Amino acid sequence: MEDEIPFPEWMVAGALRHFVSAGPNVNEHIDWFLDSFVKIPASDREILKDLCGFDRNTGGFATACETGLKLEDRGQIEEDTFKKVYWGIRPDIRFWANEGQQQLLIELKGRGPNDNLDLGQARRYFSYLRDRGVEGAVVYVVPCQVDPWLDLVQPAASGTSIRFGVIQCDYSFRELSAKLRKW
Repeated sequence: MEDEIPFPEWMVAGALRHFVSAGPNVNEHIDWFLDSFVKIPASDREILKDLCGFDRNTGGFATACETGLKLEDRGQIEEDTFKKVYWGIRPDIRFWANEGQQQLLIELKGRGPNDNLDLGQARRYFSYLRDRGVEGAVVYVVPCQVDPWLDLVQPAASGTSIRFGVIQCDYSFRELSAKLRKW
């Protein structure tokens, strides 16, 4: 399908990371992103900040882009377990509030889902948030149909209260990426 052309993941991820973490209008950029619509299971769509349960004005709001988890991110997880299982987690973008008690993990994918490549990563995201004992969400940004991604992520979310959804990257996202890369 024409609307399922893969995007260069590195380009969109880099542009979005820069968009929400740097520049004089960063607060407006974060607000714009958190106001994005997310496709969720068994529903049409929801606004991202409602899905994750917080926004930029929530106490202790912070952002990290393409940064691995650190020991201070382990919460109630035993240090040895954290080091063995979660230390390598590196979402494209992570927002958090209330000293990490609310988290949003954003993962960009420039293609359709692949069980062998993506399911293990999704399981680690959900188990990290579950084991840390936080509220929040995991959201994928993709260039293609969202239902296959929802189907892939559903088993990873099973047994957790962590919410999830998918943002379909449309032309406006591609245009945004192209503009941001020119900065």
